[in-house]
Amino acid sequence: MKLFKRSNNFENTILLIASIVIGKGLVILFTPLITKLYEPSAFGILALILSYGNVLGVFMSMRYELKFLNIDKNKRNDLKFFLSTHIVISFILSLFVVIVLVYVFSFPSYILIIPFLAFLNALYEINRMQNVTNKEFKAIALSETLRGANQGIVPLIGFLSKSFAQIGLIISEILARIFSIIALKKSPKKILSLYSLSSYMQYLRLSYKEMLLTGPTKIINVSTNEFIIIGIGFFFSKELLGLYFFARKVVGVPLSFVTKAMGDVINPSISEKFINSGEKEAKNYTIQQLSKLFLYSLVFVVVTLFLVDYVVDIFLDEQYAAVSKIIKYSIIYYFALLIVKPISNYFNIVGRYNFNFIWDITRFLLVLLSFVLAYIFDLDFYIFILILSTALFISYLIFVLVLVLKEYSK
Repeated sequence: MKLFKRSNNFENTILLIASIVIGKGLVILFTPLITKLYEPSAFGILALILSYGNVLGVFMSMRYELKFLNIDKNKRNDLKFFLSTHIVISFILSLFVVIVLVYVFSFPSYILIIPFLAFLNALYEINRMQNVTNKEFKAIALSETLRGANQGIVPLIGFLSKSFAQIGLIISEILARIFSIIALKKSPKKILSLYSLSSYMQYLRLSYKEMLLTGPTKIINVSTNEFIIIGIGFFFSKELLGLYFFARKVVGVPLSFVTKAMGDVINPSISEKFINSGEKEAKNYTIQQLSKLFLYSLVFVVVTLFLVDYVVDIFLDEQYAAVSKIIKYSIIYYFALLIVKPISNYFNIVGRYNFNFIWDITRFLLVLLSFVLAYIFDLDFYIFILILSTALFISYLIFVLVLVLKEYSK
């Protein structure tokens, strides 16, 4: 069986990989300077802010943009208007709550940035999923490139201004999201297409039951990842959190090749088979991708383990030397993630949200158990990372086995 055939899927995958290489390549290119300018603790603070923003962003959209994948083209604009209106209303409400927390209950002032990050995250996901469904891969490629350019170049302004260096990381993340959102639309005026309040309420009455399925599933999914960040910051230190966060950024470069590049191409194909031929064809196509995903995952692990020492030693400041050790202790988790990510999308596309919901709860509980063990036995940070990645690997393995053994036998 040929792994690569000359097709639109192949060309689109290469296009998205190229955009990720350019975008993430800029981040890697300037990483030696960034690590000299910012200490690991600065990345720890950034990680916490982004984590809260990511979770709130899911609450804003309730991950209902997944609906783009299982409706026909004529209904996608209506969905876009509804979701844009929904996140604007959610943003206003969340900003009001945060202002009250800061000025009435004396919460740290930096939490004021969280609603803005959440709004940009939700807006990005909506426009990106619409482009994925419409197969606007050139726009997605440009978006990925601009995102990486801002994350890599903007923090370096700190070399010119010490005052900017204090906020350079968060400003780069905000600009990365703004420019990547703009790149997803041919006309910037169409980024926020809003319904009237009456039309919004009418759509909400028709869709809220589905939103209560898509939302909680993704909230638990995202919260699991962000709970790891928040937990490390609480149980260990901001410095170790910064190193863990930076390790995720480093490994995220090759990881994006499959989770984003391949996923964005595979998902519309699954969607088309589901809409045109039914769930069985969509399921068969998804399972056919397993051999490719397994092979890519093995290549990812081998290449990452081979290069990580050289990358850290050559490119990163010496205070980031522990990054390579964290990646090695986490590699089993990333191996499983590469296989499961596209399969998880299959259940979302065919509307089987309950399956993902049960699995996400299991995954969250395993992460929680890892922190409980770390607290009870006062585990070393690196032992904790190994236990955590093993727990996540087991949860992913169960997920794949259930799909292959149970679903395929129907």
